[in-house]
Amino acid sequence: MKTLFVAVLLGAGTNAWATNVPYNVGTSTDATYLSAYSDVWEMSGDGILTVKFTNHCVTSNANHFNWHLICGNADDSPSVGDVNTNRYFVMRADRWDNVAGNADNFYNVSSNYFSDFMTSQDGATVTLKIVRVGTSIRVYTTAVKDATTYRMSYYYTLASSTATTKFYLTGSLSYMTITAVDQTDEVAGNVTTNVDIDFDNNCTATIQAANNTSTDNVITGVASEFRWKGVWNTLPAVSGGMLRVGNATSKVALTGDEAGSKDIVTISFDLGMVGLSGKELRYYVYDTDGTAIITENYKVFDQTVTTSTFGITDALLKSEYLLSRGVNNPGMSACKNTITITLNYDTQKMKLSINNTNTGSPFEHEINMPSGMKAVGSFAVSSNYGSGNDARRSYFDNLLITTTLGDYSTTKTITYAYQDQNENDITDLVVSKGGTASATPEKGSSYTPVYPASFVDDDYAYDYTYTSGGDAFTVTTDATITLVYTKSAHATTDVTVQYKYGNNVIEEEVVVEDYPVGKPLSYGVHQYVLGDDRVFYKTTASDPNYYRTNAAAATIAESLSLSDINNVVYFTEAEDVSGASTVTQTSRCSMGKLGYTGGSTTYKEVTTLAPGKYQIYWRAFNGNNSDRTGNFKVGESGDAMEYTQTKSTTSTGNTAEFTVLTSSKLYWGSAGSSNLGGTDWFYVVRTGDATVSRTITPAKYATYCSPYALDFSGVSGLKAYIAVKSDNDIVFTQVDDVPANTGVLLKGDAGNYAIPVIAESSTVVTSNEFVGVTEETANVAAGIYVLLDGASGVGFYRTTTLFTVGANTAYLPASVTNAARKFIAFDGGATAIKSVKSQQKGSDVYNLQGQRVKAAKRGLYIVNGKKVIK
Repeated sequence: MKTLFVAVLLGAGTNAWATNVPYNVGTSTDATYLSAYSDVWEMSGDGILTVKFTNHCVTSNANHFNWHLICGNADDSPSVGDVNTNRYFVMRADRWDNVAGNADNFYNVSSNYFSDFMTSQDGATVTLKIVRVGTSIRVYTTAVKDATTYRMSYYYTLASSTATTKFYLTGSLSYMTITAVDQTDEVAGNVTTNVDIDFDNNCTATIQAANNTSTDNVITGVASEFRWKGVWNTLPAVSGGMLRVGNATSKVALTGDEAGSKDIVTISFDLGMVGLSGKELRYYVYDTDGTAIITENYKVFDQTVTTSTFGITDALLKSEYLLSRGVNNPGMSACKNTITITLNYDTQKMKLSINNTNTGSPFEHEINMPSGMKAVGSFAVSSNYGSGNDARRSYFDNLLITTTLGDYSTTKTITYAYQDQNENDITDLVVSKGGTASATPEKGSSYTPVYPASFVDDDYAYDYTYTSGGDAFTVTTDATITLVYTKSAHATTDVTVQYKYGNNVIEEEVVVEDYPVGKPLSYGVHQYVLGDDRVFYKTTASDPNYYRTNAAAATIAESLSLSDINNVVYFTEAEDVSGASTVTQTSRCSMGKLGYTGGSTTYKEVTTLAPGKYQIYWRAFNGNNSDRTGNFKVGESGDAMEYTQTKSTTSTGNTAEFTVLTSSKLYWGSAGSSNLGGTDWFYVVRTGDATVSRTITPAKYATYCSPYALDFSGVSGLKAYIAVKSDNDIVFTQVDDVPANTGVLLKGDAGNYAIPVIAESSTVVTSNEFVGVTEETANVAAGIYVLLDGASGVGFYRTTTLFTVGANTAYLPASVTNAARKFIAFDGGATAIKSVKSQQKGSDVYNLQGQRVKAAKRGLYIVNGKKVIK
């Protein structure tokens, strides 16, 4: 069923509007005419509108103080007011049209309709069934109160079948509670009642003459007036709920065109026939011009047929009608026939059906309808009985004439249904993929279904391929066609993303495994990429902080360019930190996500930093209404380096420069929330070397011992030596990098030197005679050699008493020579110990113990002051 749009118009006098039921139109029986209106219901073509309401009206005064149904054109609405030029009709409850000013268009008004009218209408449940077909509008009204039904019908003919009609309710000293509204454009098959006469309940007799031999007697009934002539001296009898048929034609007229070219008219009635020789029972159907289109005349007693449009013969009359010949006044119960005449204007057939109470078996006979037959206009029944004996009459009752509306559409609705090979319904899926849900081809045409040959479902889990059901066919009726698809698993692939600088792949990762081929993939682009060569790149995407949608493929390529940021030693998306919580923020951040640890004091380990100077750069989004903080720290007990995530912004920043003197873990903590903010990314830049300071003054030699590994290779004017014992000689061997806590001899001009700290020395020292100390050490045993500028010059002098060694210095132990030696000189000093021997002299080759060897074999050696691997 197709539901039409219900238009709601606001206008003058409107108290309240609603699109749902129930709702009131007006508030009390004091509401004056046109002071309140219902919703407006619109029909631009064929349709049926059913409105049900409880009526409330005053129970005295004039009948028009009741409900009014207004029908107007496209310009009509409650706001127009009572302007009849915009209105087709104003149908009142008291059988009156306010626009036409008459009651001519009303029919089928039940005989009890105006009995105690105001009381019967107050509190009644009223149903208005408004049927529009072409230019015809009919309003069927029933009011039910206290188990009594009151009926009334109304018709109106529009000037054009394309005219727009608007319907709404108002009242006068009344109000309505609308309890149901239904509107549809489907009218085919709808049955309307044209005539409904039951002489037991519906009619009263109006007698014009007591001894009536020439003037019609009239019974005013539901449909119109039923008339007959009597020849008896007593009043016409209607006792027992039947009409005794007299010798004149009793006719009931139908109002308006009662059938169109597609409609079906059904006329049914009961006849009780009593035999009387030579007399006829007659019934007729007339068209709208008054021409008899069906004539049936039977001599019941004689069992002969005078005239029969349907071709009833004497033999049929004898075999099908069981007569009660010679029975005095048997009444309807003795021999009643229910007769039904069906006129199908669509198939151009008409059928007579007779069902006799005694035989119990129906008789049916169908013939072709005469070409060009007009619509039914009236029905009549009569006889040629001239006797005054009431007992010898036929009885008539229960006349019902209905019209079943036909299908006037020139098109038919084809509904599509789709199934997979296992008969599972997939209609919604196919329609969402461009499949047809319905179509309205011309009736009688050849129609070829339209459907997608193949498609993939939304999840790319299955492929669907058309199999059957889409053959062309001739359109005759509304129909449902079923198309079958084969369902199979969809192909998948591993999707890899490559960040490329030119033709070089800097970073590559599998984004997702077993991803459906062809499915759109939401992938967030990195803003920065740190290569293995420590080169820092940035993406060339127009807006790398946002999600981009790429078609799924085996490989997605993202182009990189060099950034202007150097010496980056670490980079991470915050959400990638182990143990961090993730926030989806597709429009705010690189890779579409944020990360946080749960609080700025909740730390996660991110990397290890070698000795050096550093700064950390970060980016964060904070959608909260207050600032949030984050922290970095070096070592578990390190001081927090706090950064602020400013409220309601996307912000970037960096820490102050900080120094790391020994390899240490870097920790990160960041506040955030599940939907509002966190840190996007951060990276660490090495800004320089961590150094220690050592002064040589005034001589050109000093000893040194650092708790950190040191690199002397780049320190201009300064060299470091370890002391290697060889026989009775001390060989001072130069080294570039020195392990932590290793004593050395420094040689250089007087001055202060900054010596870089390194993470780890590559020099392996196993026979260094220097004893290094990082803290002042008291009461060192006598006999050690300490560097002094003494009487014999700069050299190592042997102590004779306990000695305090200064912090970050070195000495030679007593074991380097015998006790008789008091002084060790170098650079040509006069002692029994040989002068300083350098690895740099000539092309001598030394092993790592400082021992000169004839030739280098496999391993690490020092040749001309440089490490050489053989």
